[in-house]
Amino acid sequence: MKTLMLIAGGTGGHIFPAFHIAEHASQNNWKVIWVSGFHGLENQIKAPTFLTHERIDMSGFRGKSLIAKTKGLYAVLPAMIRSLMLIKKHQPDVVICMGGYLSLPAGLAAWISRKPLCLHESNTRVGLSNRLLSPFAKHCFLGFDIPGYKKKTLITGNPLSSQLKTKKPLQVTKFDSKRPLKILLIGGSRGAKKINDSLMDALVDADFNEASSLNIWHQTGSTFEISKKTIQIIQKNCFAYQNHAFIDDMPEAYEWADCIICRSGAMTTSEIEKIALPAIFIPYPHAIDNHQYHNASTLADQKRAWIIEEKDLSKTLLQQRLKKILHQPEILKNMHKKSLKANKNTLAQHMIVDICQQLTQKT
Repeated sequence: MKTLMLIAGGTGGHIFPAFHIAEHASQNNWKVIWVSGFHGLENQIKAPTFLTHERIDMSGFRGKSLIAKTKGLYAVLPAMIRSLMLIKKHQPDVVICMGGYLSLPAGLAAWISRKPLCLHESNTRVGLSNRLLSPFAKHCFLGFDIPGYKKKTLITGNPLSSQLKTKKPLQVTKFDSKRPLKILLIGGSRGAKKINDSLMDALVDADFNEASSLNIWHQTGSTFEISKKTIQIIQKNCFAYQNHAFIDDMPEAYEWADCIICRSGAMTTSEIEKIALPAIFIPYPHAIDNHQYHNASTLADQKRAWIIEEKDLSKTLLQQRLKKILHQPEILKNMHKKSLKANKNTLAQHMIVDICQQLTQKT
């Protein structure tokens, strides 16, 4: 049995793609070791039963205070020593670093140990760890085509759930109270205040008559609270409105929606691209290297989505975009059609595991 070691921690954008790779690898008779940190999302989720979970004690340092950066840099050497110990313990046939701060010490340890090293970059901008590790890697798997970053790269896309279903063409000529426009609004896991506030302001506006043709499913996030009075006003103005702190079944929510309004993290963007769901992206403006804007641009530049930058976001602009869609359903139809043409049929994790298998045959 071959052994695959996956280095992924910190955020869902690193961890969940690793889980999809791990699931497919385990189904193909690989033993999978997941190496994470102690301080990120890995503390809130349970590792799948087909994984062996190990940890490295290290925190991120990009975009942090000077003290945090200093602590992070000093932690690289102990983290690399810990990685070397884990590699010696498990003897992986291939190591895949999913990006983020953990990748740097673990990737260097894999190279020192002469284990085949692969990288995965989920965003449209290559992260610092992957940039530093690329000279030592056999392959770098890309979630998106990244201009100017070609050496050793393979555009696999981002690993996604096999439960995602491609949207069927929209069979609507008019949105009204008989067939409302179904909008899925994702305000982030912690609550994107500017997005949530703009939606609330737009929907409570008595002059926004088109709200009666809107059916809104709203994930508010854990920290955003809406008063009962505001909810009552919105439910009166709209055809229907429901809100939840979290939506557990995202494939179901995607299937329900005609259009989504959301951030543009790598995995969200890739899921929307995969299922051909029309989108209005509002990129998180403080993302490192502004990668969320560039993620969204991969679809918007091909007229498969719209972008509203947060600095421009307002009640009025949101109302204008919703009115345009309500009066011109062909906008959504064209977005869907263009996405269908661009879609790949093969899941990224299948390609990645196949390449790992080839690497084991060369060593």
